Amino acid sequence: MNEQPNFKETYTEANNLLANAERKADAAMSELPKDVKEKMRKMYETEKLIDKKAGEIIDILVNNQTTWESAAMKSIFGLVHSPLSVFPPKLGKELVQKLISLNKWGKLTENMRWISSTFIISVLGEEYGKDEEKMKRENNDTTPIEPLSFVFSEGDLSGATLDSFGLFLPEHVKITFTGNTWNSTGYKLQGGVLIICGNTSSCTGLKMHSGIIEVRGNAGRQTGDEMFGGTLNITGEVEEFDESAFSQNQGTIIWKGITLWNNGWTPEGLKMKKAGEIPGISADS
Repeated sequence: MNEQPNFKETYTEANNLLANAERKADAAMSELPKDVKEKMRKMYETEKLIDKKAGEIIDILVNNQTTWESAAMKSIFGLVHSPLSVFPPKLGKELVQKLISLNKWGKLTENMRWISSTFIISVLGEEYGKDEEKMKRENNDTTPIEPLSFVFSEGDLSGATLDSFGLFLPEHVKITFTGNTWNSTGYKLQGGVLIICGNTSSCTGLKMHSGIIEVRGNAGRQTGDEMFGGTLNITGEVEEFDESAFSQNQGTIIWKGITLWNNGWTPEGLKMKKAGEIPGISADS
């Protein structure tokens, strides 16, 4: 008959091994140079701060779930300012990734899933812009504000929704995304710079007010839908432009290197329109 293990002895032995390992780790830490220990301490404090803020933001989103209504969405946008008012803006990418890894938005209803994975960057960007403008005024500094810049890959945002990517992106913030995005890329852009290295789906530039959207791949249907201003620059093919992009729009639309619209039809754009060369736009409209 096999002898049964003595669990008490095994547990004691495991505890002793763990305690020994901790003593060795502490001894190794004590021998590290002072600057290395300080760097490790700051990294630990940063991780704790990111974990804390991510938890606070998830609670806000879970407790304020709403439907697709821009007014209600703007209200939640305002609520998120509170936990981020003293958060270092340059840690925005790490915070976005933490939110995705902790939650995958799994606690949110389907109506709330549309929140872009860059929602937090937009909030931080507003705070960053206010702080920088205040500092420059106080120092009589007239030089331009250096943009707060982020680069995301598809791997960085794995598991997050890519609808409304760049939602409300404000002035002084630049996001470069190396993959493809979904619907409503650059929704209500507020002066930021959004560069999509891949393709976008429908409604790119929906209701954008100002700023720059550059799509280096292709765009889908209803491109420029209800665009009010800013610059929409698409390098690749466009499945269909929305007619509203060429009506009340006070901004600029560039397609394949040709400026079609600049607060009105350009000569080149009008020529292409009359020739029926702009997808979705009637030659007679």
